[in-house]
Amino acid sequence: SRNRITTFLERIGISHLFDDELIFGSDDVPYAKPNPVVIDMIREKTKLKVNEMILIGDTQNDLQLAINAKLNFGQFDGSMFVSDYEGFIFHFNDWHIVRRAFQSLIG
Repeated sequence: SRNRITTFLERIGISHLFDDELIFGSDDVPYAKPNPVVIDMIREKTKLKVNEMILIGDTQNDLQLAINAKLNFGQFDGSMFVSDYEGFIFHFNDWHIVRRAFQSLIG
């Protein structure tokens, strides 16, 4: 749900980097992951192209969503390894890395 997502973003210290209008929980979309409709909704609101986006995830559904939406994918955790996916760009196991990466993007 949206509440779970915002709580998580607050816990890792990056909630201020996200626009509330662009946080979609399962109750906000007509189809669940890995259907790419949520990516289409984000692209419509932001006018971003897929090559300007990255999906960070930790489940097979997240990976499949990235594949279906043709997004680059960053894998969190070591439970799956997807180096054979053409859009795979990094693997990490520490949310502090994500926080630093987001903060470096906005200056």
